[in-house]
Amino acid sequence: MEDNIYHLLDVDSKYFLTHLDERDTLYDKIWAAPETIQGLFFNSGTPAKVKSVCDHFKLTDEQSALLSRYIRNVTIANAYIGDMTADLQAQLGVDAQTAQGIANALMTDLLVPAMGGISQLQAEAFKDKIVQNQELMQKAAKTAGVPTKNVINLRDQ
Repeated sequence: MEDNIYHLLDVDSKYFLTHLDERDTLYDKIWAAPETIQGLFFNSGTPAKVKSVCDHFKLTDEQSALLSRYIRNVTIANAYIGDMTADLQAQLGVDAQTAQGIANALMTDLLVPAMGGISQLQAEAFKDKIVQNQELMQKAAKTAGVPTKNVINLRDQ
């Protein structure tokens, strides 16, 4: 594979030559996204950071290209960031511990500067899923006897 496998856009440059509508839709989403997200796509340092993560976890070229596509999909809210570990495990064919390590590395090394914008797009695109996850967490906390609010009424104890 070519070196562009680490670039969030160039990874599919040949594909987009014959799928112009998909390319245009992608670029429309990028240009409509907050500047921090646009920065991930057009910053010359992004491919080096992706390559660093791929090298650290000894990903193949095919896995590296899949990871670049997945990062792209998360940043423009085509994939839910809350499913990152499970998605990486399934798409890259790695074990859960490796998938979690990759997710952690992506968050700390690449996505942190754009998290405000990513969170905004994710909240818009996955509102129902986020609400559902919050409800499940609250239900689990109640079942475990964990307070669901920051304030505990000591009179009730």
